[in-house]
Amino acid sequence: MDLQQKIFLRKTDAWTIVNTLISKVERADKLTICSFAVAEAFARKLLRERSKIKHLTLMLDFTIAKRHRSNLLFLEQVADEIYLCNTHAKLVLLESPDVSGVAVMSANATMNLRYECGFISYEKNLIDTVINDLNNMKQNAIRH
Repeated sequence: MDLQQKIFLRKTDAWTIVNTLISKVERADKLTICSFAVAEAFARKLLRERSKIKHLTLMLDFTIAKRHRSNLLFLEQVADEIYLCNTHAKLVLLESPDVSGVAVMSANATMNLRYECGFISYEKNLIDTVINDLNNMKQNAIRH
């Protein structure tokens, strides 16, 4: 299994990046997704993959609650936790006993195939930093 750090600049979308991380494990203990925007199609793919994810947390921008209320209501049926805050972060964190990984990316949680850039790492110290930062982010967010 390839667990090397990777930097990328190619035509892709956020789902491909999420799927890259999920494919490394049989079942993810925790999956956290941060995004400014979430498309309904992305949410439906998450719903289809829920059997592979024990606990799903979404960290989303307040804009979703204002402009895309129906998506937010649908996401309530998909995620275990949703936090709203002022964020423009695009990040995926996979936590599992065997493999943990983080992807920092330019792509929002939409299904648009565009040139996107990002970085994927499986290094424990980077993952621990992201976990700590996400916990701080949750303290300043509103749980939906």
